[in-house]
Amino acid sequence: MKKALSLFLIILLVGCGNIKEDYDGVEGKVNIKQINEREVLKVLDNGTAVLVFSFPDCLWCQELMPVLNNITSGVDSDIFYFNVENIRKNKTKNYLLMYEEIVEYLEKIEYDTLIYDRIWVPTMLTIVDGEIVDFHLGTTDDHLKVNGNLPPLTEIQEEKLKDFIYRLLQKVS
Repeated sequence: MKKALSLFLIILLVGCGNIKEDYDGVEGKVNIKQINEREVLKVLDNGTAVLVFSFPDCLWCQELMPVLNNITSGVDSDIFYFNVENIRKNKTKNYLLMYEEIVEYLEKIEYDTLIYDRIWVPTMLTIVDGEIVDFHLGTTDDHLKVNGNLPPLTEIQEEKLKDFIYRLLQKVS
């Protein structure tokens, strides 16, 4: 029994990740708090925060997280991050609960004329007293793969992304 518990705890700790290790470019003090499934559901139910759905293998997430971390330095609002990759793949009960909470906003996202029924990443939600008041998907509309590779954000794209983030932050400040 002790071996099984120890193995479970090791797997849990390995799976938790670290924002600095998972996202290249996040340096210095980390201003974004990583939260678990239960905490995400609590924020969606009655919290006030900016909530970011992301995961390390997402190229756009890799571009977003350093910009988000730099902007939120000194911000007095809660900025939460949740790695949605595994529960999204497995369509867990908690994933479906999260999806149901934000589906109205996800339905506004069109890509190649299709609407996808999943939590896209990166998705940033502004939540006030459990109500989603604003959201942003991705980095910028023109930040696209070229020849199969995602180029770094240009200065103009980074400024646009910062504007999106500031807009979200203003609503929880």
